[in-house]
Amino acid sequence: MNKIKLIIPIVLVLFMSTLIARENPFIPTQAFLDEKAAIIEQKEQEINPKILLEYKAYDFISIKIYDNHLKINTPNNKLFRHFKLLNENKIVLDFKKSNKFLTSTKVINQGNISKIIIGDHPEKDFFRVVILINKDLSIYNLEYQKSNILINNFN
Repeated sequence: MNKIKLIIPIVLVLFMSTLIARENPFIPTQAFLDEKAAIIEQKEQEINPKILLEYKAYDFISIKIYDNHLKINTPNNKLFRHFKLLNENKIVLDFKKSNKFLTSTKVINQGNISKIIIGDHPEKDFFRVVILINKDLSIYNLEYQKSNILINNFN
């Protein structure tokens, strides 16, 4: 009699679980498919972020401003120094130069960037890019790859 009392709940659990089981448990549910599609869409947005502004003052430098980062392309000029001026909220980048030019100032006002200045320093044979940020600049991340410079964490 005690064995029957133990077997009855087990049989009931097995019977109930077969009633609520799906026909094929290996086919994902619709909710799972939607979730997966949302993840793929999010990754595509991360790969191709929206360009807010593209600034090409000269043939040798172009600057693209995105929502949360900035990309500088200088195919023939090598970055040799960068620093920040915290009291003025500026990021300063110095490049070896290959030609002379006049200083160019571009008011941006996109995201947290207010202005970009590209200036020649002929006496020291370099040019400087100054990026003015609209907020307190305590940390930024600079990545240098071939002729591209990516600046993050100023948003």
